[in-house]
Amino acid sequence: ASFVCQATGEPKPRITWMKKGKKVSSQRFEVIDFDDGCGSVLRIQPLRTHRDEAIYECTAANSGGEINTSAKLTVLEGKRFPILSLFVCLSVSQKLSLSLSLSLSLCVSVACWEQVNGVWRG
Repeated sequence: ASFVCQATGEPKPRITWMKKGKKVSSQRFEVIDFDDGCGSVLRIQPLRTHRDEAIYECTAANSGGEINTSAKLTVLEGKRFPILSLFVCLSVSQKLSLSLSLSLSLCVSVACWEQVNGVWRG
């Protein structure tokens, strides 16, 4: 599963990822920052049933404040799922003052592959 978070603001915001209210940390969680600093991707691979089910939150912060959005990841169990792709985006924006602003977009990209030894691989 992948979550894409894009943020714009003045000054440029810093992006952080949380799972169940705690900063993500695991070898299976990869955070890739965009080269221009305006976004980040959280990639979970391999995806594990139940263990990875959670609310994932993207927070963008600058000197004016912070803004966040979240999405719930539900991992479905079964012997075999067809290849499935889903892309959903949520957007929020906030005017902090005349000179400070933040906009945040969280996109969720989910794909399912065949389960091998209890682990979804893709």
